[in-house]
Amino acid sequence: ATQEVDTRLSTRMDKIDDEIKKIKEVPPAKSTKAEQLSAEELIDELQERDRRKLNLVAFNIPESESTEAEERKTHDLNSVRETLNKLAVTIPVANPIRLGKGNKPRPLRFTTTSEESKGKILKEAGRLQTIEGCENVYINRDMTPTEQKKHEEVGRREESQTPRITEVGGLNQHST
Repeated sequence: ATQEVDTRLSTRMDKIDDEIKKIKEVPPAKSTKAEQLSAEELIDELQERDRRKLNLVAFNIPESESTEAEERKTHDLNSVRETLNKLAVTIPVANPIRLGKGNKPRPLRFTTTSEESKGKILKEAGRLQTIEGCENVYINRDMTPTEQKKHEEVGRREESQTPRITEVGGLNQHST
C-alpha cells in the first residue's frame, strides 16, 4: 500500500513539474508602449494631471464671430456660465480658452475654483442632452494626451464589442 501511495505521489509530482515547465515556456505578455512609462515619464504625466485638475472642456458651444480677442473671451465665459445655469449650477468659472485651430466650434477649456466644483459640474453635465439647445453640448474633464489616447482606445474597444441591431426583411437582427 505504501508503494502505491509513493507511485501516485511521484506521478502527481511529475505532472506538477510538467505544468511548471509549461508556464515557464510561455513568453511574458506584451504590454503596450503606453503601459511602459519610465519613471520620468510617469512623473511628467502626474504633474500634467495635477496641472489640469481644475479644468473642464466643453464641446459644441458656439464661437463668437468677433475679431476682438477680449470680446471672444467674454463671449466664451458668458456661454459657459449660461450653459451651467441651464444645469442649475452656479459655480464660478474662469480662463476660457478655445483649443486648436480646426473646425468650429472648437473645444472650450475653462477652469473651476475647486475639485469639488468640478465634480458638481461633471455630475450634472450628463443632463445637457435633455435640455433644449444643449443636445450636442458635452462637458468632460481636461485629459492629458496619454489619457486621451487611452480613452479613445477604450471607446473603440467598446464600440467593436457593442452589438448592432439592423432591420433585415422586417426582422431585427443582432450583429457584431
